[in-house]
Amino acid sequence: MLNCTDYSIIRPYMNDLCFGRITKLPNLHNLKNQWHLVLVSFIVLAIFLFIYRSALYNLITADDFIYLTWSHKAISHPELILEKYLVPTNNLVFYRPLIFTILAMEYKFWGLNTLCFHVTNIILELTTGLTVAALITNLSTVINKSSTSLNTRTKIWTTMSASLFILHPLHNESVNSISDQVDLFVTLFFLSSFWCYIQWRKKSKVQFFVVSLGMAILAFLTKEMCVALPPTLFLYEILCLDLRLPSSANDSAISKFPSRLFTAFSATLPYWLLLGLYFLIRRIILGDIIAGYSDEMCHHNLRIWIHSLKEVIDPINPLVFNSENYLVKLWHILLVTCVALSLIATTKAGKSEKRLVFFLLGWTVLALAPTFKIFPVMMNYLSGSRLAYLASAPLCAFLTYGLATFSIHNRFRNGIRLVATLLLITSASILYKYNLAWNEAGAWTNNVFNKISQCYPSKDEDLPIYVTGLPLFHDNGVFCIGLLEAITKTPFMNKDFYRCVRLDANELSPSPGILKEAASKHKNIQLVYWDKTTNDLIPVPHPFHHVSNIKSRIKISTTPQGSLILATPTLKGLPCWNIDFIKVELKAYVSTNIAPVQQAVLVFSNDLVKQPNTVNCWAPIKKEGNTTEIIFPVRNLPSWTMGGNCSSAHIILPPTNQSQQAKLSTLDAGQLMPTFKISTLSQDPPGQIRLDLQDHKTQCVEYDSSRLKNSEHLFLEIIAFPKTFEYLDSHPENNNLAIQIKTTNNKGQLIIRRTDLPANTGVYRARIRSFDATNNQIGFSSDTFLIFVDS
Repeated sequence: MLNCTDYSIIRPYMNDLCFGRITKLPNLHNLKNQWHLVLVSFIVLAIFLFIYRSALYNLITADDFIYLTWSHKAISHPELILEKYLVPTNNLVFYRPLIFTILAMEYKFWGLNTLCFHVTNIILELTTGLTVAALITNLSTVINKSSTSLNTRTKIWTTMSASLFILHPLHNESVNSISDQVDLFVTLFFLSSFWCYIQWRKKSKVQFFVVSLGMAILAFLTKEMCVALPPTLFLYEILCLDLRLPSSANDSAISKFPSRLFTAFSATLPYWLLLGLYFLIRRIILGDIIAGYSDEMCHHNLRIWIHSLKEVIDPINPLVFNSENYLVKLWHILLVTCVALSLIATTKAGKSEKRLVFFLLGWTVLALAPTFKIFPVMMNYLSGSRLAYLASAPLCAFLTYGLATFSIHNRFRNGIRLVATLLLITSASILYKYNLAWNEAGAWTNNVFNKISQCYPSKDEDLPIYVTGLPLFHDNGVFCIGLLEAITKTPFMNKDFYRCVRLDANELSPSPGILKEAASKHKNIQLVYWDKTTNDLIPVPHPFHHVSNIKSRIKISTTPQGSLILATPTLKGLPCWNIDFIKVELKAYVSTNIAPVQQAVLVFSNDLVKQPNTVNCWAPIKKEGNTTEIIFPVRNLPSWTMGGNCSSAHIILPPTNQSQQAKLSTLDAGQLMPTFKISTLSQDPPGQIRLDLQDHKTQCVEYDSSRLKNSEHLFLEIIAFPKTFEYLDSHPENNNLAIQIKTTNNKGQLIIRRTDLPANTGVYRARIRSFDATNNQIGFSSDTFLIFVDS
């Protein structure tokens, strides 16, 4: 006779008598937990929609202008889309043809209706979160050797990791920015390919392999993050694939590690071949396997790398939250708790689970690896968080692993579940504040666009407009204004305007010194600066009268920190426009500072720079005999030249123990640098020339360095954009130079020929430097002008 316990043991197999197979009745306890998780999922979904409602009206920011301008042109010229896939060019730095195709299709459907673009981003974020849930479910079931069905911990882990993913503060940029749809799509394709791969390896159904490979191809056509897919699949094969085998078989597999490597490589070989084909296409299209941002942006400082990695785990923006904010403190406590619980759970887990956790950590590293060139520089709270979007999937899984493990069959499970709830609420609250910051930045960017459009009163004439003081970032840290040339094109304007340039950013513009001289002769050039107090563009006054050079004594004082301040009241009230160089001479000056390079700093304020110390001009301290000389090159400093009248100016020096005598003088450009004149076409802005192989094969540059003492010969140096001459007197690396033309006369003409420049078309920067008989540079290099080269 069976007792109750015996019946509970055989009950799962009773149906075998009726149906000839074994089935298992649902466990009511698990069903109850499942309804709890469904309720949690709906609550998380409601919170998700609530915190992202502000993202619907963020308008357009930064690179959105560039992508939408291109999309507008691609609708009328579909060949532009095909060029992204096939046409070789050296002007591109990325190979992302699919995202251009997608954005062009979206633009065709809803034009400049930004609401639809942002709705698309929100749907993509939610879809990617569901894909994370499906992927974590598959990864977690491989450690359940006793059954293929989902257990309670798997359901909790899946719900927690997917919920944290869609509510994670790192995702604010990718969802709020239209141009960052690329990160949403590449992550969705990546995860979908990975999920289908797992299904293929578990069920051996070829349709899953075909879909996985198709998703991988889409990822490779979307963004560079895709290169992490083959090594991620390989790592999965090594660490996770055989976890569902019996222990004896598992141990046997571990002992045959070389054979496992071969099996893993064989299974993932199609993806490695796809990676090789991808690199080959990049080589043909871009001319480089690893193109993108310049190598100069890759920092090798270990401390910067560690700081950037910290920001992946702890994405708190100090411009939005201060360090004493209770929400920030709670977030830090919860993060430490989650990491500690996951590490403890890992130490207590069996070998199979340990290997799964190691896989998640390895996957996180692999997901960040494609960003190695720019990660230390660009990884920050609001304007670089997209770099870690893919990596946030395994990161969220790791952070919630310990919570899921200790939330069941543990006497502290209620406290653990409280920690999990607080984690999601805190993450959602931080993300909500970030979304509000994006909303505010979008409104500010829209105001900037309206002010720039007002600079074109006739809407027909393409007047040269040069803007300074316009920040790249909003006060809350959001990257708002990229290249102004994208803002002044259709569809944002009634026609394409090409002459609106920001001077104090790395845009295509000649030196401000050239522009101010051109503006003095041609009143149709507009010079404006951004007034932060009124959030408006203010015209820069053009003082056409010449101010003679100034010579005066300077008052010297000492700060409480021991530094010297040389007050320069003689500059107060004078137009900054007319002052090219400020020279300071000191007698018997010996600094007590032990730094190898001694520098002085000019701190000033004017109509543009309201507060001193916000914009500085640095200059080396050069000692010759008993005299120390400091020359500040303010001619090509936009915040000085375009800043109206000088309100205050002070020079700060390292401390000294000796008494000082100092005098100040102002110098014009011809006394310290070669000057030149170039003839430009009537339709071209000042400081720009064009060369081609048909109508404009050569260009004459008239130069003059006769006022420079000991000048023996000159060099005309030309470098390709986006490289730049960092300082007026800097020596460029030889590999930066496209060509170098020498002349032995101090005054005359230089001829630039199209055939002298490399065969590829593009934009180049050029300048002239003067040297003495021993090949030492005399004074400063000249202003920089632009050369546009066509075939």
